[in-house]
Amino acid sequence: MIGRQRWRDLLFLHWAVPPEVLRSLVPPRLSIDLYQGIAYAGIVAFDSTRLRPVGASERLGLDFPETNVRTYVRLEEGAPDPA
Repeated sequence: MIGRQRWRDLLFLHWAVPPEVLRSLVPPRLSIDLYQGIAYAGIVAFDSTRLRPVGASERLGLDFPETNVRTYVRLEEGAPDPA
């Protein structure tokens, strides 16, 4: 589906995490991306509003809270792009 939405009230929280803790959660062909030797895990919380298919009226859109959990990785050199 191709659609439109707006994000409101974003909150970005990040924590330093030892890379070995994340290693078991990340596929082997991805390397943990480090910043000054430290890995990070984050939570992004926000309200998604007016979610609807392209061309539909904003009045028909859905509003709901959303939370994303993420870390930062790199694709190994020479590995094919998973997309």
